[in-house]
Amino acid sequence: MNFVFNIRDNIEKPMYFAWFLFFVVNTVYGQYHAQAVRLLAMITIFYIFVVMTKGGDAYFTLDKIPVCSVWLFLFVAYVHASVLWKDPTASSAGVLKFLEFDLAIMFCLEAFFTNKERVKNLLITFETAMAVYGAVVLATMPLADWGSDWDFGGITNVNRNTASYIFVICFAISIYLYDMTRNKLFLLFTPYFILLNLSTGSRKGIIQMALIVFLYVFLLGDLRRKLKMMGILLVLAIVLLILYNSVPYLQETYGERLLAVFDDSIYDGSIMIRTLFRENAFAAFWNSPIFGNGVNYSVVVNWQTTGYSLYSHCNYSELLCNYGIIGCALYYSMYLGAMYTSVVNRATSIGRLGISVIISLLVIEYGQITHYVLAGTIPIYVIMVMAVYGQKGATNE
Repeated sequence: MNFVFNIRDNIEKPMYFAWFLFFVVNTVYGQYHAQAVRLLAMITIFYIFVVMTKGGDAYFTLDKIPVCSVWLFLFVAYVHASVLWKDPTASSAGVLKFLEFDLAIMFCLEAFFTNKERVKNLLITFETAMAVYGAVVLATMPLADWGSDWDFGGITNVNRNTASYIFVICFAISIYLYDMTRNKLFLLFTPYFILLNLSTGSRKGIIQMALIVFLYVFLLGDLRRKLKMMGILLVLAIVLLILYNSVPYLQETYGERLLAVFDDSIYDGSIMIRTLFRENAFAAFWNSPIFGNGVNYSVVVNWQTTGYSLYSHCNYSELLCNYGIIGCALYYSMYLGAMYTSVVNRATSIGRLGISVIISLLVIEYGQITHYVLAGTIPIYVIMVMAVYGQKGATNE
């Protein structure tokens, strides 16, 4: 049996447009409102995908296991089970709702984007949608709010750190699309997403972007292509350096704040409080290392020790504290599976993209929660589906 929708060519364009609308709506309206609009977008996708394709050569059969959905389903099921032993004061409704919605998204992505050509179109669709999202951010956010913890994003209300890794992933997709197609339009997207990332004021975004560039260029097999890519990146770096020296915002936002990530002698209150949250969660992990303490226990611990009802600001400590070794292993099995496929196909552009982005995510997730942030999980799922299915039909490029 084959888990693939086979549909007529004239249905594919509406399908991409439906996904484009969903990506835009889900991100622009973010985490605080328009849940009904998000659900409507999903219903539209199901409608086009299932109802409109029931004629001609369209059919829906099972012939291959949808591995990404299975990985995510096992994790979501375990999170639901952890409600049975969670702390009575811990709230679970929000996390469960987000994860259920994410599972539906993953299932839909994996049902349609099952070969190299469709995956390429998925990446173009997602990048275009996020370019629109970025334009909304810039158009509705005053310059005074650039890099603001609370006012970033204009009408979108997406957290600046979440927005940062969305823009960074799109930056990486731009490099890949240019590397694969040699279409200079994709190359023009790179400075745009760099600008959007700078507008967030996120230090992690700068580190993640640099790491992706290093890994992607390092994995290029052809020396001439390496030198060409390094030349392009050198020009971008010079432009950024000129901007840094000319724009006070960049100096104030990325000067000592960026150095403080690597130098403990530089005082940074944000790093100190996040470190405390992370250490509290790691300490609580040892109370129940195998099964975890249940949904949102890290928030309970931080409230009890610091007076802040906040998560641990670290994906690893959050998963280990709440769901133990079992839950953490279930979640990261998705990453490991996608990484394995990317490493096997490292000679291809899409393999290089998978390795670069997944490693960068594993690094920045030490200082970021990613596994149940509505706007932020979608780019991760796009990369996972890309890594698993984008190799089908791929050749060395």
